Amino acid sequence: MWPVELAWLARKSRSLSRIIEVGSYRGRSARAMLDNSDAHLWCVDTWNTPSDGKTGIISIKDFRAFKVNLKDEEARVNILKMRSARAAKILLELYGPCSFDMVFIDGGHSYGQVKADILAYTPLVKVGGIISGHDYGTWPGVAKAVRELVKGFSVVKSIWWATK
Repeated sequence: MWPVELAWLARKSRSLSRIIEVGSYRGRSARAMLDNSDAHLWCVDTWNTPSDGKTGIISIKDFRAFKVNLKDEEARVNILKMRSARAAKILLELYGPCSFDMVFIDGGHSYGQVKADILAYTPLVKVGGIISGHDYGTWPGVAKAVRELVKGFSVVKSIWWATK
């Protein structure tokens, strides 16, 4: 993630109280949001993808790094170590629609995955809240799903976002 993108996350999270991050990896973007707000953060990730993209080594070390990187903020972080669709369903059941100030989608990058995440998480965003994500312009599937489903979106480097 580029410094301008981390700065955008920091700025946007300042006045928010409840944020969902889909795809947390090692916690760099989560850290930007937590360091610049009093928000509580729900981090959704399986942490079971290959950490090097080649060997298929399960990324237990990435989950450990995430936990270490956010250890001092664990009271404000809710970890949902599961697939995105299951987490969205659970969050909707627990909190109801329109309960979160922002959702940041950076999990799967295929068209189908991004489309499913946008459809699953948009109902959780409050009216006036932010639906957003990463890797627009980097992964063709991300751009296609966003163009198809998110009205009036803007782009900052490779972050896409819109107000609901």
